[in-house]
Amino acid sequence: MYSDRLRNTVVLALGLTVIDAARKLMSGAGLGFSETFFSVAGNLLLAYFLIWLQGRCRLQRRSVALLLWVNLFIVGSFSNMLEGYFFTSVFESANQFIAGGLYIMVFSGLEAGFASQVLPAGENDLSERLRAYIGGRTRAGLAMRVALGALSYLPVYFFFGMLVIPFVMPYYTDPSMGLVVPPFSTIISLEVLRGLIYVAVLLPVAACLDADRLSTSVALAGVLFIPGALLPLLADQGLPAQIIPFHLVEILAVSVVYSYILASLFAARARASAMPPSPDKKYFARKGTISTWWFPGEGKSPLDNLYNEQITLVRENTRFRDAILADLGVGRGRFTKLAIDQGASTVVGVDISFEMLQDASRNFRKDIIEHRVHLVLSDIEDLPFREDSFDIGLCMETFVHLLDPFRGLTEIKRILNDSGILIANMTLSGRLWKWYYRIGRGADCIPHRELNEKSFLGIVADAGFRIIKTIAQGPFFSKVFLIIWGMLE
Repeated sequence: MYSDRLRNTVVLALGLTVIDAARKLMSGAGLGFSETFFSVAGNLLLAYFLIWLQGRCRLQRRSVALLLWVNLFIVGSFSNMLEGYFFTSVFESANQFIAGGLYIMVFSGLEAGFASQVLPAGENDLSERLRAYIGGRTRAGLAMRVALGALSYLPVYFFFGMLVIPFVMPYYTDPSMGLVVPPFSTIISLEVLRGLIYVAVLLPVAACLDADRLSTSVALAGVLFIPGALLPLLADQGLPAQIIPFHLVEILAVSVVYSYILASLFAARARASAMPPSPDKKYFARKGTISTWWFPGEGKSPLDNLYNEQITLVRENTRFRDAILADLGVGRGRFTKLAIDQGASTVVGVDISFEMLQDASRNFRKDIIEHRVHLVLSDIEDLPFREDSFDIGLCMETFVHLLDPFRGLTEIKRILNDSGILIANMTLSGRLWKWYYRIGRGADCIPHRELNEKSFLGIVADAGFRIIKTIAQGPFFSKVFLIIWGMLE
């Protein structure tokens, strides 16, 4: 996986560098060593970022090409051209500005088209993601957020701009540098316009990500800074070299702060209609994967106390006697054993891993013979049971790995009877666990959804359940939810 990512990064960076070099040569500009070096370095960073971004968005090739074309042209060129038109003497007339814009638009399209062929193709359609995103908000609410996003760029721009003025102003007031300082009213109008432009082109990125605030802010900051500042300032070097470092720091700060503001306004809510897919659900179905490292409560994990506590919490908050129970994500059957010991009449263990079911079958030979335990190979999002088949559903350490948690919840609701109860837990610090798996288990490709409690509860509500009890485990590890639908007896 890492070799594929490295190869795609190098290929994409070289292709972007070649297209950029062709643009410069056709416009009559030279290719100096420093410009070429910074162009290669900057495009390597851009390529790595785009691969990361596409890994989160998983867009189809046509959607990738369109989204990149808009952002590479608007953020990477047009917005800077607007500033260049008012702050420099580069453009002698409006016609020259328009011609330059059309020229760069063509090359931005070539870069986007090339990138869309190198980046791994996904299954999501840009227009569908936008419709789902906009459909989940009122028009008035969305319009207010757009206005706030456009207007908020101005104070951020001025705050950090004032910090670098003492270092760059001497160059702007030196006629030999070709720089000018436009009237204050012009600056205000220009930056409000740029803020509106940024909202227009970055909102689709946020909609496609459908991620939390932090992930969205990182993605938007990368779009604003890498093609919008790093590459133009270092590779094109259109400004005096003395002030480039100050402007890089300034624009980086503006990008980070403004992106966080936009993420606060536009970060997509993890709703049922627009859940992004996890990386690779088939991981758990493959041999030699989860069965080699998942041993909760067996003395092989530093989190055994957490897993043992879950057994206690479920036992103290569930009435098992004579119940028909579905253990969803049964693993080796630690909760199945609890249910049998507590008097459940029948337990059906479901897992997508055949190896885990084999281990479970060895643990429950007698109960399987007596028909108290049944083991089923199945995906939780497509359960092979009739409606109203179970009194209790157990789904522990599983939701975080589902491709579509909403679909999983609706399937569980379908198989529960009218007084059915679901006991489930949700890991609420996705990045922490992702790094735990990566470092402690070497399992980087494990699907692991990053949801906060609010997002998870939103999906639960969308599926028609209601929470009757929440039990926290540790400050940031997990929470156990007792979830019901229908009538609670």
